[in-house]
Amino acid sequence: MKSINKHRNGFTLMELLVGINISFIVITMLVSVYLFLFKFMISTSRNVEAKINITSGMERLVSEIYKCESFELRLDDTIVSVVTENNRQIIFRPDSISLNGICLITGIDNYEMNVRMVNGDSKHIVDGKFNNERIFGEEMKSVLSHDIRKLELAVTYKDHIYRAEYFTPQISTNRFTNIYRR
Repeated sequence: MKSINKHRNGFTLMELLVGINISFIVITMLVSVYLFLFKFMISTSRNVEAKINITSGMERLVSEIYKCESFELRLDDTIVSVVTENNRQIIFRPDSISLNGICLITGIDNYEMNVRMVNGDSKHIVDGKFNNERIFGEEMKSVLSHDIRKLELAVTYKDHIYRAEYFTPQISTNRFTNIYRR
């Protein structure tokens, strides 16, 4: 009998199958980690972009109110509007806030507005609905800026609350006495 050469070069079928399975598992893990990081990066960038948009929108609203000398706060059903003396309108809807028809903030969960009056009364408005009729009577659903001491705005977007405040400029007359007057 002839001897059969036992030294063969290469891999057996079983070794190839095991190697392919191991490499498939490693590649699958790498792809899943890549997809997870990609989804995390996209969601984080969307959240940051939304926060920047809401924050800049809130700052723009408050600066728009500060720019005008007087404004009027009006209530209609579920819409609250701030109308300035030069007819610029800030409209608060339950899901968005717009300035002169241009939407500044969209997709909000809700908004709250606290109006503190000069006479000490206060008004809490949530999504355009209010519960205190002392400030806004049935026939009059508006307030002028000189009657408002402080206006607080809180917008809720994806469980985060963004706040902005407006203080009426205080004009003091005869606040100090003339100490040199005899």
